[in-house]
Amino acid sequence: MTAVKDAFWLKKGYHAMTFFGKIITNTAEDAQRINSHYSTLKNHEMIHLRQAQACGDSWLRFYWLYLRHWLKARRLNDKLDNAGYLLNPFEMEAYEHEDDPHYPEATAQDGANGWRHYAKLSLDERLQCYLDRKNHQQQATKPASTMPSGFSAGKATAKDHRPASASTVPSGFAAGKATAKDHRPASASTMPSGFAAGKATAKDHRPASASTVPSGFAAGKAAEKAPKRL
Repeated sequence: MTAVKDAFWLKKGYHAMTFFGKIITNTAEDAQRINSHYSTLKNHEMIHLRQAQACGDSWLRFYWLYLRHWLKARRLNDKLDNAGYLLNPFEMEAYEHEDDPHYPEATAQDGANGWRHYAKLSLDERLQCYLDRKNHQQQATKPASTMPSGFSAGKATAKDHRPASASTVPSGFAAGKATAKDHRPASASTMPSGFAAGKATAKDHRPASASTVPSGFAAGKAAEKAPKRL
Protein backbone atom coordinates (compact mmCIF):
# COMPACT_ATOMS: atom_id res chain seq x y z
CA MET A 1 0.00 0.00 0.00
CA THR A 2 1.16 3.49 -0.85
CA ALA A 3 0.85 6.40 1.58
CA VAL A 4 -0.09 9.88 0.32
CA LYS A 5 -0.82 13.22 1.94
CA ASP A 6 -4.52 14.05 2.05
CA ALA A 7 -5.51 15.63 5.35
CA PHE A 8 -9.02 16.51 4.12
CA TRP A 9 -10.36 13.02 4.85
CA LEU A 10 -8.69 12.56 8.21
CA LYS A 11 -10.59 13.22 11.40
CA LYS A 12 -8.76 15.38 13.95
CA GLY A 13 -6.51 13.25 16.16
CA TYR A 14 -5.97 10.50 13.57
CA HIS A 15 -2.60 9.98 11.87
CA ALA A 16 -3.58 7.75 8.96
CA MET A 17 -6.51 6.05 7.29
CA THR A 18 -7.01 3.42 4.62
CA PHE A 19 -8.95 4.92 1.72
CA PHE A 20 -9.74 2.65 -1.21
CA GLY A 21 -6.39 0.89 -1.18
CA LYS A 22 -4.22 3.85 -0.21
CA ILE A 23 -3.00 5.19 3.12
CA ILE A 24 -3.73 8.87 3.54
CA THR A 25 -1.78 10.96 6.07
CA ASN A 26 -1.72 14.50 7.46
CA THR A 27 1.74 15.45 6.18
CA ALA A 28 4.09 14.53 3.36
CA GLU A 29 6.71 13.60 5.99
CA ASP A 30 4.36 11.02 7.49
CA ALA A 31 3.62 9.58 4.06
CA GLN A 32 7.33 9.33 3.24
CA ARG A 33 8.11 7.66 6.58
CA ILE A 34 5.37 5.04 6.04
CA ASN A 35 6.54 4.35 2.48
CA SER A 36 10.22 3.96 3.44
CA HIS A 37 10.05 2.11 6.77
CA TYR A 38 8.07 -0.69 8.32
CA SER A 39 5.86 0.44 11.21
CA THR A 40 2.93 -0.83 13.25
CA LEU A 41 0.86 1.97 11.69
CA LYS A 42 1.50 0.68 8.18
CA ASN A 43 0.87 -2.90 9.34
CA HIS A 44 -2.44 -1.79 10.86
CA GLU A 45 -3.59 -0.30 7.57
CA MET A 46 -2.40 -3.35 5.64
CA ILE A 47 -4.71 -5.48 7.80
CA HIS A 48 -7.64 -3.30 6.66
CA LEU A 49 -6.64 -4.11 3.11
CA ARG A 50 -6.82 -7.83 3.90
CA GLN A 51 -10.22 -7.30 5.58
CA ALA A 52 -11.53 -5.71 2.39
CA GLN A 53 -10.36 -8.81 0.55
CA ALA A 54 -12.36 -10.91 3.03
CA CYS A 55 -15.43 -8.79 2.21
CA GLY A 56 -15.63 -10.13 -1.31
CA ASP A 57 -12.63 -8.05 -2.36
CA SER A 58 -14.90 -5.01 -2.29
CA TRP A 59 -14.06 -1.69 -0.67
CA LEU A 60 -17.69 -0.63 -0.85
CA ARG A 61 -18.83 -3.66 1.15
CA PHE A 62 -16.00 -3.15 3.61
CA TYR A 63 -16.94 0.49 4.26
CA TRP A 64 -20.63 -0.35 4.54
CA LEU A 65 -19.98 -3.01 7.18
CA TYR A 66 -17.46 -0.76 8.93
CA LEU A 67 -20.03 2.07 9.20
CA ARG A 68 -22.71 -0.32 10.42
CA HIS A 69 -20.54 -1.68 13.26
CA TRP A 70 -19.32 1.83 14.11
CA LEU A 71 -22.89 3.09 14.63
CA LYS A 72 -23.80 0.05 16.73
CA ALA A 73 -20.74 0.33 19.02
CA ARG A 74 -21.42 4.01 19.68
CA ARG A 75 -24.06 2.90 22.18
CA LEU A 76 -21.25 2.32 24.69
CA ASN A 77 -19.79 5.81 24.40
CA ASP A 78 -20.94 6.44 27.98
CA LYS A 79 -18.66 3.59 29.16
CA LEU A 80 -15.74 4.10 26.76
CA ASP A 81 -14.73 7.21 24.86
CA ASN A 82 -14.77 6.69 21.10
CA ALA A 83 -16.39 3.27 21.51
CA GLY A 84 -17.66 3.35 17.92
CA TYR A 85 -14.03 3.13 16.77
CA LEU A 86 -12.37 1.09 19.51
CA LEU A 87 -15.12 -1.59 19.66
CA ASN A 88 -15.50 -1.85 15.90
CA PRO A 89 -14.72 -5.48 14.95
CA PHE A 90 -12.48 -4.37 12.07
CA GLU A 91 -10.40 -2.17 14.36
CA MET A 92 -10.24 -4.79 17.11
CA GLU A 93 -8.67 -7.30 14.73
CA ALA A 94 -6.26 -4.69 13.36
CA TYR A 95 -5.10 -3.60 16.83
CA GLU A 96 -4.75 -7.20 17.97
CA HIS A 97 -2.32 -8.08 15.17
CA GLU A 98 -0.66 -4.78 14.26
CA ASP A 99 2.58 -5.83 16.04
CA ASP A 100 2.82 -9.01 13.94
CA PRO A 101 4.61 -8.12 10.69
CA HIS A 102 3.70 -11.50 9.18
CA TYR A 103 -0.05 -11.23 9.70
CA PRO A 104 -0.89 -9.38 6.42
CA GLU A 105 1.16 -11.89 4.46
CA ALA A 106 -0.36 -14.85 6.27
CA THR A 107 -3.87 -13.63 5.36
CA ALA A 108 -3.05 -12.62 1.79
CA GLN A 109 -4.85 -15.55 0.17
CA ASP A 110 -8.21 -15.56 1.94
CA GLY A 111 -8.12 -12.15 3.58
CA ALA A 112 -8.23 -11.25 7.28
CA ASN A 113 -11.34 -12.71 8.89
CA GLY A 114 -10.65 -12.16 12.58
CA TRP A 115 -13.17 -9.33 12.64
CA ARG A 116 -15.97 -11.87 12.15
CA HIS A 117 -15.26 -13.33 15.59
CA TYR A 118 -15.63 -9.93 17.26
CA ALA A 119 -18.78 -9.16 15.25
CA LYS A 120 -20.48 -12.15 16.89
CA LEU A 121 -19.76 -10.85 20.41
CA SER A 122 -22.09 -8.60 22.34
CA LEU A 123 -21.00 -5.02 22.95
CA ASP A 124 -20.25 -5.77 26.61
CA GLU A 125 -18.09 -8.74 25.59
CA ARG A 126 -16.19 -6.58 23.14
CA LEU A 127 -15.66 -3.98 25.86
CA GLN A 128 -14.25 -6.67 28.16
CA CYS A 129 -11.92 -7.89 25.41
CA TYR A 130 -10.70 -4.35 24.87
CA LEU A 131 -10.08 -3.78 28.60
CA ASP A 132 -8.24 -7.12 28.94
CA ARG A 133 -5.93 -6.30 26.04
CA LYS A 134 -5.23 -2.83 27.40
CA ASN A 135 -4.42 -4.24 30.84
CA HIS A 136 -2.10 -6.82 29.29
CA GLN A 137 -0.25 -4.10 27.39
CA GLN A 138 0.19 -2.05 30.56
CA GLN A 139 1.59 -5.06 32.42
CA ALA A 140 4.01 -5.80 29.59
CA THR A 141 5.38 -2.23 29.58
CA LYS A 142 5.71 -1.89 33.36
CA PRO A 143 9.21 -0.52 34.25
CA ALA A 144 11.85 -2.55 36.08
CA SER A 145 11.73 -0.33 39.14
CA THR A 146 8.55 -2.13 40.20
CA MET A 147 10.42 -5.36 40.80
CA PRO A 148 8.84 -7.53 43.53
CA SER A 149 9.99 -6.83 47.09
CA GLY A 150 11.15 -10.44 47.44
CA PHE A 151 14.13 -9.55 45.28
CA SER A 152 15.33 -6.99 47.81
CA ALA A 153 14.70 -9.45 50.61
CA GLY A 154 16.80 -12.01 48.78
CA LYS A 155 19.65 -9.53 48.52
CA ALA A 156 19.45 -8.86 52.24
CA THR A 157 19.54 -12.61 52.97
CA ALA A 158 22.58 -13.09 50.78
CA LYS A 159 24.30 -10.25 52.60
CA ASP A 160 23.55 -11.81 55.97
CA HIS A 161 25.29 -15.05 54.94
CA ARG A 162 28.56 -13.46 53.92
CA PRO A 163 31.74 -14.71 55.74
CA ALA A 164 31.97 -13.23 59.19
CA SER A 165 34.49 -10.43 59.68
CA ALA A 166 36.37 -9.84 62.91
CA SER A 167 33.69 -7.44 64.03
CA THR A 168 30.98 -10.09 63.61
CA VAL A 169 32.77 -13.03 65.32
CA PRO A 170 30.54 -14.59 68.01
CA SER A 171 31.21 -13.52 71.58
CA GLY A 172 32.14 -17.10 72.47
CA PHE A 173 35.24 -16.79 70.31
CA ALA A 174 36.40 -13.79 72.28
CA ALA A 175 35.65 -15.69 75.50
CA GLY A 176 37.75 -18.58 74.21
CA LYS A 177 40.63 -16.22 73.58
CA ALA A 178 40.30 -14.94 77.12
CA THR A 179 40.31 -18.53 78.46
CA ALA A 180 43.46 -19.39 76.52
CA LYS A 181 45.10 -16.29 77.91
CA ASP A 182 44.25 -17.37 81.44
CA HIS A 183 46.08 -20.72 80.91
CA ARG A 184 49.37 -19.32 79.67
CA PRO A 185 52.43 -19.97 81.89
CA ALA A 186 52.23 -17.84 84.95
CA SER A 187 54.69 -14.98 85.29
CA ALA A 188 56.27 -14.02 88.58
CA SER A 189 53.61 -11.45 89.08
CA THR A 190 50.85 -14.03 88.75
CA MET A 191 52.38 -16.96 90.72
CA PRO A 192 50.46 -18.24 93.71
CA SER A 193 51.29 -16.69 97.04
CA GLY A 194 52.44 -20.10 98.32
CA PHE A 195 55.31 -20.08 95.84
CA ALA A 196 56.48 -16.77 97.21
CA ALA A 197 56.11 -18.17 100.71
CA GLY A 198 58.24 -21.15 99.68
CA LYS A 199 60.93 -18.82 98.45
CA ALA A 200 60.76 -17.01 101.71
CA THR A 201 61.15 -20.33 103.58
CA ALA A 202 64.17 -21.30 101.49
CA LYS A 203 65.69 -17.96 102.24
CA ASP A 204 65.21 -18.54 105.92
CA HIS A 205 67.18 -21.84 105.73
CA ARG A 206 70.20 -20.55 103.87
CA PRO A 207 73.54 -20.68 105.76
CA ALA A 208 73.50 -18.12 108.48
CA SER A 209 75.76 -15.14 108.15
CA ALA A 210 77.51 -13.58 111.13
CA SER A 211 74.71 -11.24 111.57
CA THR A 212 72.26 -14.02 111.99
CA VAL A 213 74.22 -16.44 114.26
CA PRO A 214 72.37 -17.25 117.47
CA SER A 215 73.27 -15.13 120.46
CA GLY A 216 74.79 -18.08 122.35
CA PHE A 217 77.48 -18.57 119.76
CA ALA A 218 78.43 -14.94 120.01
CA ALA A 219 78.61 -15.24 123.80
CA GLY A 220 81.00 -18.19 123.49
CA LYS A 221 83.31 -16.22 121.33
CA ALA A 222 83.20 -13.44 123.85
CA ALA A 223 84.20 -15.84 126.61
CA GLU A 224 87.22 -16.96 124.64
CA LYS A 225 88.46 -13.40 124.45
CA ALA A 226 87.96 -12.73 128.15
CA PRO A 227 90.97 -13.44 130.58
CA LYS A 228 90.89 -16.77 132.22
CA ARG A 229 90.31 -16.65 135.95
CA LEU A 230 92.36 -18.75 138.23
